[in-house]
Amino acid sequence: MLDAQAGATILPIFIRMRSFTLSFALIASAFTIAITAPVASAVVDPNTIVVCPGGEIEPFRWGVLKGPRNAEKDKSASAWLLRKIIREKSLEFMPRSRWFVIAKGRQGRTDFIQYAQGNIDGLTAITFTRRDGKKRWTYSHSGHGFDCDPHLTTRAGRAATEWYPVAESLPTNPSARSIRIVVSENNCNGGQAATGRVFADSIEYSATEVKIRIDIRPNEGPATCPSNPPTYYDVPLTEQIGERSIVDTSRAAPRTRASAAQLAAVRSGANPVEQLLFNKTDAEFCKDPTPYLLGGKVTREQERRWYKRAADSCPKRTNGI
Repeated sequence: MLDAQAGATILPIFIRMRSFTLSFALIASAFTIAITAPVASAVVDPNTIVVCPGGEIEPFRWGVLKGPRNAEKDKSASAWLLRKIIREKSLEFMPRSRWFVIAKGRQGRTDFIQYAQGNIDGLTAITFTRRDGKKRWTYSHSGHGFDCDPHLTTRAGRAATEWYPVAESLPTNPSARSIRIVVSENNCNGGQAATGRVFADSIEYSATEVKIRIDIRPNEGPATCPSNPPTYYDVPLTEQIGERSIVDTSRAAPRTRASAAQLAAVRSGANPVEQLLFNKTDAEFCKDPTPYLLGGKVTREQERRWYKRAADSCPKRTNGI
């Protein structure tokens, strides 16, 4: 896969993750957990390879989102097909201009190229393919108006899995060498937990943070797609947690899941759910999608307070670049 503007080769992989409907169903499930403070958005290295969970867009270099946006005027064979589709209105939702190549690469004996239009909050994409020895590109598939929640790739080329600490199991001893987390699998898995397939793809230690990236090894073969239940996993650490924050590095901009201040408060006897829900700035709080995720104990009063604060403090939420 290439950043076409830079002409550099990216990972030659297809990632076909399932629809966002699983994520939405998960949020609406009866399971609950307190989610924790994300850090403020960081500047993302333009060469960072990210994945939009959902599968409509191939892995791409972050920098292409800031690159030139006039690919529909190129003289290439694929751009000719793009112009033809726009001109003939073969797909009614197709914008007429400001297209760019978001990804291209090879799968087996087939090349693919993917054009996109819009921004991270609402990308329209169209993909063309071409078999070995063929000059002509053919239409493959497209998607319109979907959001991209950019995740980093794991060493296996999959989108890293977002995780949350189990509030009631936060490490209360600084000498602890593990943290209990909970995840939910995005891939179809017949409504079954991902037990035995969750693992730490990478763990990094610094003086102030323990950074953890989680991967879920997918099951092979077909599966139905009901909402998957939560899966619990104890992340083993080679160092003591100490007074460090615990950070989720699944996204392009990492999220602090349990800050040093939150852990210190819990170790002093504070309610862990209360700390993880409310001990954060408005900027951090407003990145929380909901007070409910995956299996914990949020009281009705905490729920009421959470939604009131969201209504009072949070502008329209966006992943904007």
